[in-house]
Amino acid sequence: MYLVTLKDSNKIIKDSDYYKSIKQESYKRLLIDKCNFIIHSILQGNQYKYRIEKTKAIPLHNDILQQQLGKNYQKVLDVLSESNLIQTNNSYKVGEHSKRYRLTDYALEMDIIKAGVLHKNTEKKFRTYKKNILKTLLKDKDIAKIFYSVTDTYFNAPNDMDSYLDSIIGTVRDEKRLHYEDWFNQLKLFNNFTNTKEYAESQFYIMKCKKTGRIYNTYTHIPKEFRKLLTTKSNEKLIELDLKNSQPFILSVMFYLASKSMCADKIKSIKYANKLLDINKDKVNDTLYNGNHSPSVSLEMFSDIILGDFYTNFIKTKNKLGFQKDIPTNDRKEIKPYALKSFYAYCGDEISIEEQVLKEMYPMFFKWLKSAKNELNKLSYSKEYAGHKLFAQIVQNIESDIFIKQFFSKLLKGTFAFPIHDSITCKESDKEYIKELIIDSIQTILADAEISRSILNDLIK
Repeated sequence: MYLVTLKDSNKIIKDSDYYKSIKQESYKRLLIDKCNFIIHSILQGNQYKYRIEKTKAIPLHNDILQQQLGKNYQKVLDVLSESNLIQTNNSYKVGEHSKRYRLTDYALEMDIIKAGVLHKNTEKKFRTYKKNILKTLLKDKDIAKIFYSVTDTYFNAPNDMDSYLDSIIGTVRDEKRLHYEDWFNQLKLFNNFTNTKEYAESQFYIMKCKKTGRIYNTYTHIPKEFRKLLTTKSNEKLIELDLKNSQPFILSVMFYLASKSMCADKIKSIKYANKLLDINKDKVNDTLYNGNHSPSVSLEMFSDIILGDFYTNFIKTKNKLGFQKDIPTNDRKEIKPYALKSFYAYCGDEISIEEQVLKEMYPMFFKWLKSAKNELNKLSYSKEYAGHKLFAQIVQNIESDIFIKQFFSKLLKGTFAFPIHDSITCKESDKEYIKELIIDSIQTILADAEISRSILNDLIK
């Protein structure tokens, strides 16, 4: 058994005063394992990113720390903190969220390696921990359906990995190459698994986001090129069905339902995964669906999205405003991150370049969006719950209600399907059934908007 850790971590831990104060060799080995468990947990929370991007802070609950590290777990955290390997944002709040830990910039300069555990107790505890986590997750019916589909997935790996990777990403042995090699080998390993225990004890993961309701698993973040090589274990072809421009589409519907005289009862009844939003649901609904503009104002954006012109118009507008250097692409796929940033940018006194483009395109929509984020800012003084982050979580919550909660509650038992954000991976033979079920799910969650099946049919590809 191994843990993913940093190349120099063992040496740094051995140089700590706490390590040197320990007399028994077995306890010294145990301390190294415990430190590596923390680093492993942070890296696993960032495993779909390249090394230089593994900066996301990961929540580690006190119960987990105590179970894995013992009652003196704070000493382990202190060793790592004093060695400048981890840092915390001190965001702990009783009953709401745990402290979050991230790797320091100093730590991220080190190579990431797989290190064997040094003490038998570490292996025993870690296996039990992973087994119990998966067992608990599988009590959720949606996660169970997804898990049993994902574990029926087969990666048709090319015989010559090096030649294949050369053909898709080039021959340079950089960080991206190592990242692809690691995924390639992990997926090949999963092909041989036959039971839940093997998945529980591997690098495989499945989780439900507590803030948005989204469900993530190993296959959510594998390189897109690898997804093309997936079939079922019985060699049935797989396809992805996704909602075109999913988040802009949802945002345009929300804006439409915020119009004067519009009924938004169904969307107002959505239960938010984020407790802060759900506790303040009435305030949130009043903020979002305030009825201050005419329905006709919202139809322009909605029409652009239906016709597939939203991102094209974003490119044309940023060029018209002279922002070619600030947003240096005219490629429709490459423009998407800039467009999304225009929706979810921090709500300050000054507006970003991306926001200026959005404001030029849809001035009333931008006014509604900025007002909503400002009001959401008032729900909490914590950066963790800033208005722009809460707004993004609201949109993702609606998306997960469509693609997780509603879709999987209606999915026939035994049907192969798993989500990747705004898409569903399914058997090609089930394409029409899955497409109809996605349309049903959208019409149920966004029932207030009364969107026709023909429009939705054209948006799902």
